[in-house]
Amino acid sequence: MQLILRKKNRRAFVLHLFRETFCSIHRIHRILYITRAQIIPPTQTGGIETPKNVTIYLPDEIAGKMEKYPEVNWSEICRKAVVDYVDTRSHIDIGPILEKLKAERNEAYKQGQILFYQIAPKMNLRDFEIWYPRVSTTILEGREGGLFGDSPSLSPEVAAHQAIRGMEHMMGAFCRENNISCPQDASDAFWEGAIAAFMNVYIKTKPKKN
Repeated sequence: MQLILRKKNRRAFVLHLFRETFCSIHRIHRILYITRAQIIPPTQTGGIETPKNVTIYLPDEIAGKMEKYPEVNWSEICRKAVVDYVDTRSHIDIGPILEKLKAERNEAYKQGQILFYQIAPKMNLRDFEIWYPRVSTTILEGREGGLFGDSPSLSPEVAAHQAIRGMEHMMGAFCRENNISCPQDASDAFWEGAIAAFMNVYIKTKPKKN
């Protein structure tokens, strides 16, 4: 009886060891199968190159779905996706685009400053005091939102957006009242320049604290 139990225990131990070993190999195979890189044939490069290994981490849900298609070469799919992406990026040079947009932004910003400095002599101190809380991001960020002031304070991004719209509204109205030409479809950079010029003038009029 004791001999039979030992044989059963031994068999159970062997089966358990086999399952653990198989699962470990399966898990390792899943990673290697996905991340294995293709070796470029010598005929394409003139020699053998060392392959580049890339590790890809996938959720268990996706990995489980991939196992439903054992005939698919996932390594090849991953390799092709990387090659296509690199090929696309290599054919698109965004440098000229960025330079063009930066130049337009800088020009618009400068024109906004120029326009404000042109209308500033026509403004009085009360005009500056009325405009300031509407174009100051510091004040707008500290202001509570909502109709009754029961919402969280504005984020820097929202405050900056409101300041731009505030300057657009205030300068537009002032220009119309004083028959000054003002662009109707100016970019945000234009109004940002106007805000910078406004702050440069207004802050210098405030008395310094001892």
